[in-house]
Amino acid sequence: MLQTHQQNTRLKISRYNGIATRVTEVFNSGQGKLKHMMNENYSDKKPVLIVEDNPVNRDLFSLQLRHFGLSTQHAANGKEAVEWIHADPDAFSFVLMDLQMPVMDGITATHLIRQNESNTNRHIIIVALTANDSAGIQDQCMEAGMDDFVHKPSTLAKISYILSKWLKDS
Repeated sequence: MLQTHQQNTRLKISRYNGIATRVTEVFNSGQGKLKHMMNENYSDKKPVLIVEDNPVNRDLFSLQLRHFGLSTQHAANGKEAVEWIHADPDAFSFVLMDLQMPVMDGITATHLIRQNESNTNRHIIIVALTANDSAGIQDQCMEAGMDDFVHKPSTLAKISYILSKWLKDS
């Protein structure tokens, strides 16, 4: 069991031949608002599109979102995400978009999604995912048209905050 920097949060990593095969987040919620937020259920919402090339990260985000009753779809790169959203712009509640991926990165994909939306009344929420701590990366994401920003690895508390911010009244 790996203890994370977030209080009361542990990641259980299952391994096969030394390779991480499953990541499970174990969360013991505290009191007050966080406990209430952690119990929110969004099962009436459309799926979330997770755009992430790393299968362990994809599985972790899927697990976290399932905690809140959300289903997920996965795209391995930005090009797949652009194609999915172009084919059915109303299919997803929002998008979790990694920044660094093969084929097409998250910044480029977001530019194309926003370009496709430009003559419509649509605006899908895109939340950036990155482990990059370099100066200006959050500004770059917002300039590309992303709506929010999450550092990896994320916690259930941070995911809960994002969900309550973007899905609560949608």
